[in-house]
Amino acid sequence: MENTAYKKFGFVWFTLTAVALLCVGLINLIVDPLGIHKVVAVEGFNKVKTEAMRTEAFVRVVELERARPDAVIVGSSRVKTGLDENHPGFDRTVKSRFNLGLPLLNAYEINAYTAYANSLNPLRQIVYGLDFFSFNVHSPRRPDFDEKRVNATKNLHYAAKRVEDFSATLFSAKMLNSSIKTLRRQPEKTATSKETKALQTTATKETAKGEAPQNDGGNTAAEVPIDTLEEKLPRTVRTNFRFTERTYMSKVWFAGADAAYGLTDKRGKSAPLEAFRATLTLAHENSIDLTLVISPIHARMIEAIRISGLETTFEDWKRLLVKINEEEAAKRGRSPFPLWDFSGYNSVTTEHVPFDNEPQEMKYYIESSHYLKAAGNLALDRAFSHSEPGRNVPKDFGVLLTSKNIEATIEKTRRDGELYRRTHPKDIAEITEEAAVAKKKRDRLRKSAE
Repeated sequence: MENTAYKKFGFVWFTLTAVALLCVGLINLIVDPLGIHKVVAVEGFNKVKTEAMRTEAFVRVVELERARPDAVIVGSSRVKTGLDENHPGFDRTVKSRFNLGLPLLNAYEINAYTAYANSLNPLRQIVYGLDFFSFNVHSPRRPDFDEKRVNATKNLHYAAKRVEDFSATLFSAKMLNSSIKTLRRQPEKTATSKETKALQTTATKETAKGEAPQNDGGNTAAEVPIDTLEEKLPRTVRTNFRFTERTYMSKVWFAGADAAYGLTDKRGKSAPLEAFRATLTLAHENSIDLTLVISPIHARMIEAIRISGLETTFEDWKRLLVKINEEEAAKRGRSPFPLWDFSGYNSVTTEHVPFDNEPQEMKYYIESSHYLKAAGNLALDRAFSHSEPGRNVPKDFGVLLTSKNIEATIEKTRRDGELYRRTHPKDIAEITEEAAVAKKKRDRLRKSAE
């Protein structure tokens, strides 16, 4: 009799547990807070995946594993927001393309993701968006960077990860909580410009985190609750620019004894530059068509770098990119990969930043660090030697860097910078003011840590 009761209890407990798990799995499958199951996407219900930002690297890797593309665009959120994988200049025989841009990536992570993409399916074409901050030796890795996953290539590993992904994204209380948050945070009405609003949110998230460690010895990025991003988004373009520049100058663009940026460590080594070399090696050894693109950050950000005492370091970074590119090509008796520099002071990067009493729209930029596809399309037009009807690439936009012209290019950039400072005194005054605010913030943090 007692055994029967225990059996009955066990059956009821098992049944209720199974039903509960099935309900949780069904809710998570339908709501799909990370956007990886793609069963249904209804505006006002679950179309906006607010929780996906929290595990963006995981989501992108899952999508990459499913896509197994022939071509990838790799880099930070600049390539994610600014470079179009559907650009007509790509090799027409390359049918599957994937934008693997992710916020906060350093060169080591970019190389790991690129190699992983090639292990999934042999790549034929790569566009690598190069960013100065990605080569900072002090930059931490993303907390959701799964090195074990991207370094394994066996089919058994893929199968095991798929089972693990299935379990983690369906049958977990954590994912149920994410589903509830997704349902609660759906916008009541559509934004006037969906693309711009989404890009601004992504950019603000990244600049708010600073894309570099705070100089507190812990190498941890400053966190800003994702819930408050909309509240923190500046109301005007110019204040958005100032916010971005202040953030970088307080956490990234400053030199000295307590510098948060460096191309090499105390031993003179540079893991980011070696990771860049590894990416070049991967492309050479696998006969992959690689195009290198230095991001067209706005001239104001270059001024922020200069005011922060890193102008020479920025120039040395370009010199090293050229040197490594040509060294790896020479080892194999090949031509270097095309290395295009779209930074500097040109018709695109010096676009006027509207004042608060002017229309709040820019053609090429979200803020001084992130550019729009209008600028990215011009960069790819130049890099791919592609001509698109009605879209003319300014003659001064884009320089193909080699050891023969790097010094002349740097010297010209210096002269162009002098002209920009003479003709944009208000912009320079604002950046200088933000630099002073950033320094006070750093001093305050340093004193509190003592």
